[in-house]
Amino acid sequence: IESSVSFLPLVFSAVVFGPLAAGLVAGLANLVDLYDCRRYPNPYLRVAVYTPVRALTGVAAGLAAGAVGATPDSTFALIFVASLAAATANHFADSAFNVLTLIARGTGSLASYARNVGPYMIVSLPLYVPVVAVLVVGYETYSMWAVTVLLAIGLALHRLLHLLGLALTVSH
Repeated sequence: IESSVSFLPLVFSAVVFGPLAAGLVAGLANLVDLYDCRRYPNPYLRVAVYTPVRALTGVAAGLAAGAVGATPDSTFALIFVASLAAATANHFADSAFNVLTLIARGTGSLASYARNVGPYMIVSLPLYVPVVAVLVVGYETYSMWAVTVLLAIGLALHRLLHLLGLALTVSH
């Protein structure tokens, strides 16, 4: 079970641009697996299997955000609700596809998945949803450059936390 910072641009694109853009962003995020050939024994098969699933989770997030009906001149509260709807739909769609994959392979169950991913979901929604809402307001109020700078900072912090986790793992 892996987690990545692609959640931020996926939910951002779902709220701002809709389901098609969110599906495209989610699908393109998986192409990184082709770059990391040493990590996966067959990266082409991995991309062929997981890219459509990720794209569908992006579309689900975009549809949920669209159902809220936030517009560029919406209040922060409505943008926050759209971000929450998109993030929740993303998590539930991703979970459904992952559980079905684990069951089809015979390598896991709903209970084991919930035990492993449940804490992440409980922490990630309250942590990332306000960040996405602020990014959307920054985009609509200022420009894409504001979002680009904030996302770059977020990516750097995510990488820093990842390296810290690796260092702690190695030291123990």
